[in-house]
Amino acid sequence: MKGKIVLALAFFSAGCLADEYDLHSCRNGYFPTWPGVFNQAKVKVDGDAKVHFYRDDDGCPGQGETCATKPYLVAGDTVLVAQEVPGWSCVWYSGKKHEFVGWMPTKTLEKQPINNATLAEWTGKWRAEIGDNEIHITSAGKGQLNVNGQATWYGGKNAAGYEVVHTGDLDETITPQGNALHWGNPKEEYSCSGTAQLVNGKLIVHDSGYCGGMNVSFDNVYHKQ
Repeated sequence: MKGKIVLALAFFSAGCLADEYDLHSCRNGYFPTWPGVFNQAKVKVDGDAKVHFYRDDDGCPGQGETCATKPYLVAGDTVLVAQEVPGWSCVWYSGKKHEFVGWMPTKTLEKQPINNATLAEWTGKWRAEIGDNEIHITSAGKGQLNVNGQATWYGGKNAAGYEVVHTGDLDETITPQGNALHWGNPKEEYSCSGTAQLVNGKLIVHDSGYCGGMNVSFDNVYHKQ
């Protein structure tokens, strides 16, 4: 058990300490914050068997079927995979209208090869699966990319009846490192920094929380429009 957890922690980026991440948290909103390497997998089960998502609270997923939720996947469905603990994988799936995040038994998943990202695969307009965030990536020449993004947080109406909207922006020129982009200095307090990973057509972004106004974040899974 210790070996698997230590292996997962070994992938942590320099900007995130191991004790700052809860390996057992697997839920909507938290998924992009995994500071390790994301993977892709397909559900592999017999016939029309259903594989349910499992909760991460109250001792779950280890409490068995009492932790299972109603949403489920079937053979051939493709998921993104974040952290793994013995017997379980934290997965993300994009449905027609919603994203689903939860634990799934690792034995029901078959890892897929990850394509080495080319500059052409990075470039394009990326739209967040949830919310209005957008990131536009273009070639900057000499193997570099320009990353231009806009993020929005909607806070409802204030006491005066006005809509509360906070925004954030990205404008960085970055040299990709394989399937990853890094910007800013994560060791610099209160500065805008972050990472993006390209996993077979999905862009997973996590930032420091200081790339815009209060509560604004680029944390999300993005698809290319």
